[in-house]
Amino acid sequence: MTVPPKGVPLLRITRTTTGPDGTVLEINDTRMSADTFDIGYTLTRHPSAQHP
Repeated sequence: MTVPPKGVPLLRITRTTTGPDGTVLEINDTRMSADTFDIGYTLTRHPSAQHP
């Protein structure tokens, strides 16, 4: 793993995945140098989160 130069922005994604009963199945902590990577996600709202 290459360490980015001091002062380079850090992209950090933390995610906790749980099972149907709420049990934690996975904890993921991903860190990337922002001068090398960009991230894009498509997010879809659950119907319960829609604006009235």
